Amino acid sequence: DGKISDKEQMNLTAVKWMVEKIKSPDLNYKTPKAVLMGIHPKYWKSILAYDQVETAKKLKLPIYILNGERDVQVLMSEFHLWQKHLADMKNVQFKSYPLADHLFLEFEGKPNPDEYYIPNHVPQHVIDDLVNFIKSN
Repeated sequence: DGKISDKEQMNLTAVKWMVEKIKSPDLNYKTPKAVLMGIHPKYWKSILAYDQVETAKKLKLPIYILNGERDVQVLMSEFHLWQKHLADMKNVQFKSYPLADHLFLEFEGKPNPDEYYIPNHVPQHVIDDLVNFIKSN
């Protein structure tokens, strides 16, 4: 509804605090998992040290980057960053799907987290695109 309840604000504040702890230069292997969204500090340190773009640039195998335009977890701005950084690579293909969410299920209107609970199927055209990519490579 666009309004943040007191409980939601409290959760948001807690998550922001945890993200700050994760990104802190003080993050170490003794940091309690409870402070880090329940995930071991070793995982966060490895994620923070990993450069996905540079890794992808070194790959010679075919890369297919697809994104749902209604995805609220992996935003189109991230898709566009991949396009920007890998645009010159001949082994990379990009495809976005206007009606697809994070699971590549199609809905219309404003994205809603309740959609995850609606039985649905990945559309045939998304499957066909993936199959064609695999066959052509």
